[in-house]
Amino acid sequence: MGSKHRALIAMSLFKFDAETTLQMTLDATKSIAARLITAKTLLAEHLATAKQSARDNTDDARLDKAKNKNRAPQIRIHTLSATVIETDRQILRLENDLTVAADKKQREAAALEVETIAEGVTSAAADVVTSLAALALQTESMARFLPDAAGLHSFAVRAKAELPGSIEMLTMLIRAYADAVLAGHVRATLPQVEAAAPPPTQWAFSVKPIKWTDASGTVQTQHAFFEVQLPPVAAARALRKGACVGMDHELRKREHGFGSKKAKPDPADCIDLDSEVAAPNPTAGRADCRPDARSEVEGEQHRLVIAAPAAQRMEIRQAILPADHASPSIRTDDACRRLAASTTVGKPSAQS
Repeated sequence: MGSKHRALIAMSLFKFDAETTLQMTLDATKSIAARLITAKTLLAEHLATAKQSARDNTDDARLDKAKNKNRAPQIRIHTLSATVIETDRQILRLENDLTVAADKKQREAAALEVETIAEGVTSAAADVVTSLAALALQTESMARFLPDAAGLHSFAVRAKAELPGSIEMLTMLIRAYADAVLAGHVRATLPQVEAAAPPPTQWAFSVKPIKWTDASGTVQTQHAFFEVQLPPVAAARALRKGACVGMDHELRKREHGFGSKKAKPDPADCIDLDSEVAAPNPTAGRADCRPDARSEVEGEQHRLVIAAPAAQRMEIRQAILPADHASPSIRTDDACRRLAASTTVGKPSAQS
């Protein structure tokens, strides 16, 4: 498909089609149908007059005159009826021609689009071939002292050699496709790019200010006590962090509609749902000076700490309490002998 073929297609897009002729024929048919109704009404009136004259025993001259009045409407009705039949056939032909013309116009537009794509591919391929030739020249010089450049040089040489043949084959195929579009062998419209499906989201109910990054890369924020649509990963993370609850949670049923703030919260004040790191507890490390502020766990730990020295002292006292009523000096001598015996266990004797 060359430039001459392209120009012919472009000119044919502006040729006169059957729409105007069809509209003119439709208007003429409506006018003829209205005249036909008028003629039939007039004929019915004349026939009624002639019948009434015959019933009144009118003479032959007057009856002939009444019949002559009926002849003109009858001829007009016959002519108009034939004309309506002919115009109906013409309308069918014009509608068929209009359908064919619309299909041809659509196919020519598709062929023009194919030609534009082919020209764009050819132009881009020529630039790529030129760039590959320059790249191969540079990598050839680099590979002399840098062996790592050999792979890129081989790719550039191979691509420069294979690309022209591939482009020529694609050009031939795209021309054949354009001819098939014009000939009616393939669809009159080119396949359109399918729209990307919207990213999946999950509803949740925020109980704390949150922030997350949506599918477009924009950071979104929301106050507490609002229904929000979150990416599934962010929604699961929000539930784990306690920043959101499910839509069937009792808190959502109780606090639904509570949030009424219009301004979005500051991202610095929100829990980050893009990170697995849990938000720090703002009350951590803050001492409570109230005497009754100790929790049950802290009270239990305090009781154990106080009880431990007492238990140790009790064990020591039990260890040194005598089992009989011997004197303190005897108990001391026995302890010294046991200590000496324990220190000599395992030592070699002087005789050995």
